Amino acid sequence: MSKVCLLTGKRPIYGNTVSHANNHVRTRFEPNLHTKRIWIEEE
Repeated sequence: MSKVCLLTGKRPIYGNTVSHANNHVRTRFEPNLHTKRIWIEEE
């Protein structure tokens, strides 16, 4: 499954997770994608 939304074009973003001790660790935040069926009247 692709991590890019076909409808809105949302993609993963990159950033840091920051712990309580202020340690920065590079991470990738994935979009919350769900599989939906939509009705398009033109087709």
